[in-house]
Parts: sequence; C-alpha cells; structure tokens
Amino acid sequence: MNILITGYRGFIGRNLIDIFNKLDKDINYLLYDKNNSEDELKKMCGECDMVFHLAAVVRPVHPSDYCLNTNVTGKLLFFLKEQMNNSPIIFASSIQADLDNPYAECKRTEEKLIFDYGYQNKIKTYVFRFPNLFGKYSKANYTSVISTFCYNTLHKFPITVNDPSAIINFAYIHDVLDTVLNIVFFDKTNYGCKAIPIKDCYPVGLGELAYYMQTLKNGTAPDIHRNDSFYEKLKLTYEWFSEQPMN
Repeated sequence: MNILITGYRGFIGRNLIDIFNKLDKDINYLLYDKNNSEDELKKMCGECDMVFHLAAVVRPVHPSDYCLNTNVTGKLLFFLKEQMNNSPIIFASSIQADLDNPYAECKRTEEKLIFDYGYQNKIKTYVFRFPNLFGKYSKANYTSVISTFCYNTLHKFPITVNDPSAIINFAYIHDVLDTVLNIVFFDKTNYGCKAIPIKDCYPVGLGELAYYMQTLKNGTAPDIHRNDSFYEKLKLTYEWFSEQPMN
C-alpha cells in the first residue's frame, strides 16, 4: 500500500509513521512537506492508495499566511482529481474550527474543500477534529501547554498558570491515532459528510497539571488519584522531553 503523508515531519506525522512501522502491513511511504515541489506532490498523487493530509501552518507570524494551508489542500485535491485517483483522504482538523479566528476559518475552509471533493467525486473522506494533543515529538510553545510545561520544567524555566481552575481536554497522540486508524481501516460507517470528534479525552485543570510537573521534576508520586491513565502518559511525554538535547 502506498500511503501519502503530507506534513510527515510534524508531531502527528512522526507519530503516525511510528505506529505504521509497528503494524504488520506492507507500506510504502510517499512523504511530502513544504520542501517538496508541486511536481513531486503531483507524482505522489498519482501513486498513492491513501492520503493522510496533516500538513498545516499553525502559528504563522502573519495571520494571512494561513492561506498556505488552503492552497496546499486545494493543490492536493486538484492533483488527485487530475490523476483520477479515488484514494480515501484523512484530514487533520481541529476542535478550534468552531471558533472565530483566522486559524478556525482556515480549518473550516479546508474541511469544506475536502467534503465537497468527496461528495462530488464519490470518494471516502475522513475529517477528524483533534483536541489538545500531547506525546512525544511535540514542541514547546507550539503543540500544547503540556509540551511547554514539560520543556520549561526540565529547563528550569517558570510555568505560568493564569487560572488554575481552567479545565482543558487533552488527548494522547497514540490513543488518537489508534482511533483514527480503526475508523479508517475497519469502520464501514459513512463519515464523508461531517467532521469526526475525538471523544476519549482527559479533562485536566491547569493547576493540577502544574502540580504534576513538580512531582515529575522531584520524582515523587502525586497525591491526586485519577481514575484514568493520564498521569502515566504525561510521564511518558515528560521522559521523552528529558531525553532530548538541552538547548
């Protein structure tokens, strides 16, 4: 199976490849990112059997640069249609798509492009609205507050918590991708007309998260007892950050 992955160097892409590498599947990767040319993308669109569209500008210097996301999505769909390739498309959207900001508008536009393309060409499309993700390969001050807290704690930088009672729903990247792959490969439900939410999340208070950072830093067990595996997965993320070169 030839799998095209856009944004393969990113947080989601790297974890996706890790999971695929552990599966008993004969996979040939077609890898695309901003360093590839349009001709290379066109060639990949002619060869792929499945598309994971993960490429995205998340925090550009200028909000107008979000148009780069819609441009890439438009080119991807154009080349697939030009090559008469009916491969299913899996798109990484965000729960922020319902908000009123340039990033949300960009995601809604991309979602509509993909939904319309799938409907008009009778192609399976899967649009997943990801929540706040955490896990290895994440970036401080970019991926989520968890990656920032891990990085800052290890580098002895301060952690800022404006509202300790604020609750955020986090999801562990490997759990999310397991859900995605189970739906894409095994669930026969028609997902082509609406965005798919990720339901298995961990609600965590920011004050609670800051406390966990101190227990990880000090090597002590937390006094808070949760009825889930959040702390264990937070610890795995923290340990991955601890193994990275200090810079």
